[in-house]
Order: sequence, then structure tokens, then C-alpha cells
Amino acid sequence: MRLITHIFRKDVRHLRWLLAGWFVVVALQTGLMATGAAAWSNDAALQMALRMLGWLVPLLKWILLIVMIPLLIQDEPLTGHTAFWFTRPIGRSDLLKSKALFLGLLVVLPPALAEFTTLAAHGIGPADLAVALPEILWDAVLSLLPVVALAAITGSFARFAVAGVSIYASIMVLAFAWQMYRMFTDMEGMVAGLSDPSLQLSKHVVSGLLGLVLLGFTIGWQYLTRRTAVAIAVLGLYAALTVLVNQAWRWDFMAPSGPARAAVGESEVR
Repeated sequence: MRLITHIFRKDVRHLRWLLAGWFVVVALQTGLMATGAAAWSNDAALQMALRMLGWLVPLLKWILLIVMIPLLIQDEPLTGHTAFWFTRPIGRSDLLKSKALFLGLLVVLPPALAEFTTLAAHGIGPADLAVALPEILWDAVLSLLPVVALAAITGSFARFAVAGVSIYASIMVLAFAWQMYRMFTDMEGMVAGLSDPSLQLSKHVVSGLLGLVLLGFTIGWQYLTRRTAVAIAVLGLYAALTVLVNQAWRWDFMAPSGPARAAVGESEVR
């Protein structure tokens, strides 16, 4: 445990300026959510400025994540054979635990608590808050896992950036090709699927479970075995399955049933 906390403190010291920026951005986003952004103001200029902040702050938050996480992971790189930590008495599981502690305590928890507190401040009841908290944490973790997995299989920030752009471009090309195919073969089904919120939610749940299992496996495997070829293969499988689920999934298991489905149907007719 002493080694885990030592590595944690070292990472905090190395990334202190990025962490400071992260906390500022989280505070700004919390402030925008708590005040209802532009809703409370009659000043058109102020409304426009707040809307721009509402767009800019999440972008800054994402940029900080894709910079901070690779620097965190690659401070003790998991690829190659020249990393300094191989010659130190640092266990692979201890290294994994220290990085998980950093991400959980400083990256996932602050915005999750801020969103939870904002919901409570707006009068959301305890029962609804109890339901919302796991979902907030779930979304926060899932947004981090792809970045952590990619950082774990690349030894430098440059390789991380090149790999990330390449994977993103490949996913976009595959998704575009599938959409073009659907447009010429099943246009009505494609439009109906895009307009069905419960089906979109079903896709979100399935892709989330895939991410939790496959990306979690990739990260753990790379830390504990350093067999990068297997980790790359699993990451590629995750990317392919994510495209397949988002484009071709048809099982709407989140659809309302019974009276709830009837109420939804009546509201759509009206």
C-alpha cells in the first residue's frame, strides 16, 4: 500500500498543473449546470456568452482528459523494454492500482460528485438520486476507458495521438459505409431506428457493457502481462463490435412494456 500511495503522490506532483486546470473546468461546468446557464438572464449578450461557455467547457474537459491520461499512463510505459520502472521493485498490480486510484479519486469522482450535488440542489429526491448516481459513475468510467486502453498500448504521446486519430477515422469510415448501405437497402428501417429512443438506449447499454468488459480486459492484460499484441487485438475487436452494435443492433430490450408502452404510443399519435 505504501508503494501505491507513493506512485499516486508522484503522479499528482507531475500532473499538478493539468489537475489544476481539470478542477477549474469541472467547477465551471458545475456552475453552468447549477445556474441553468442562460435561462436566468434576459441579457442577449450574456445568454450568448453562456451558451458558448456551455459548448467550450465540455470541449476543454475532453482535451484535458486526452492529454492528462496518456501522460499519467505513459509515465511508466507498458510497451518496449527500456522503461525505468522495470528495474525497480514495482509490481505490475501495484502500478495498476496506483493509476486506478488516481483516475478514480481525481478524474472520475469530482465531476460525478459535482453532477450529483447539482441534481440534489435542483430538488431531485433521494430515490431518484440513488438511481442517478450509478448511471453518472457508469458514464464517467466508460468515457475514460478507451483513452486509458489506448494509452496502455502506446509508449509515447505521439504514438497515442497517431493511433487515436487512425482508429477514430477507421470507425467513421466503417460507420459511413454501413449507413450508405442501409440508405439503399432499408431506408425506412434506418430512419425508424434513429427515431426510436428506447432502441438508442439499448444500443448504449450494450456498447457500454462491451466497453467495460473488453476495454477493462485490455487495460488489465497490458498491465499484468505486457503482451501488447493481444491487447491490440482485443481493442480492435472492441472498435469493430462498437460500430456493429451502433449501426446494426435491433433488440430493443429497453422498450417500455404494458401500460407504459401504450402511453408512449398515445403520446406519439397526439
